[in-house]
This record gives sequence, C-alpha cells and structure tokens, in this order.
Amino acid sequence: MSDGANIRRERIERLLRELEYEVTRGIMEREIEPQMGWSKIMPGGPTGEVVAEFRVRPLAKGQWHMDDRQPPRLRVVDSDSE
Repeated sequence: MSDGANIRRERIERLLRELEYEVTRGIMEREIEPQMGWSKIMPGGPTGEVVAEFRVRPLAKGQWHMDDRQPPRLRVVDSDSE
C-alpha cells in the first residue's frame, strides 16, 4: 500500500475505534437506544460496488455473532466494589 493509503486506513481504524467507544458508552449510560443501523452502497472494489454496514442491536447474554468472536471490551463495574 502507498503511504497515502496507509494513512487513510489508519485514520479509518481510529475513527471506528472512537465510534465503538461512543456507542458503547452511549448504550451503557442509556443515552442512546441499543438498536441503530446504517448501510451505504459505494462505488469501488472488484465488482464495482461495495457495501458498508453498521448495526447495533441487543443480543442474548453470552451470545456473540461477530467475525472476531470477542466479548465486549468494556463492562459495568460496581462502584461499591472499590
């Protein structure tokens, strides 16, 4: 990849991490509903079109359907346990 492509990819990855943090905090603090989505078809890729999707929805406890199969990185900690 070119330097420009690496910079763009790093920026996108940083923005996605920031989005993950904001959505997680918003849901944990009950500032946003735990159900939202976004989908956009864009030109590019090997077929001429690519789709970008973002979805947040409730799951049953302990059930993960993600590609990386990792549980959430943030958790609620009781303030009385200190």
